[in-house]
Amino acid sequence: MNTEVKLSVLQSIYTNVLAESVFYYNKEGILNEIVKEKKEKSFVSGKGLVENFGIKYPEEVFTWCSEVFNCAVWDINKTEDGFLAIAEKCKLCDICKKLGAGMPCYIYCLNPMEGMVKGINSDIKFKVLETLWKGKKCKVEIIVNNDLK
Repeated sequence: MNTEVKLSVLQSIYTNVLAESVFYYNKEGILNEIVKEKKEKSFVSGKGLVENFGIKYPEEVFTWCSEVFNCAVWDINKTEDGFLAIAEKCKLCDICKKLGAGMPCYIYCLNPMEGMVKGINSDIKFKVLETLWKGKKCKVEIIVNNDLK
């Protein structure tokens, strides 16, 4: 088995393990509590993650996550004061819906990415406009003040 196939297998297994954990957290009635706790941890760990992986710009958080996890592919659309990140498909969301699990968007994707973006600069605004769980796409608005551009 070549490296590319091994990576694809590992990405699929990882996504399924995350979906199963969301299923059980939701079943036990603790999903929202865990999402809240993990969000706080994401803001603490985000700075270290971006430093460890050499991520310097907010856009790179989205493109890096797309490349590494191969779960959601984020398109970056520049705006006057930042950018919109849009994903029209998400493997984790699809699996969770099939399992009848809870919403995975914040626990494993949006909150960790917000932590990383704010790890670059805590003044950057990270606003979730839509998720694939409830809508047709995942859409995040990033607003960078002029001093950060």
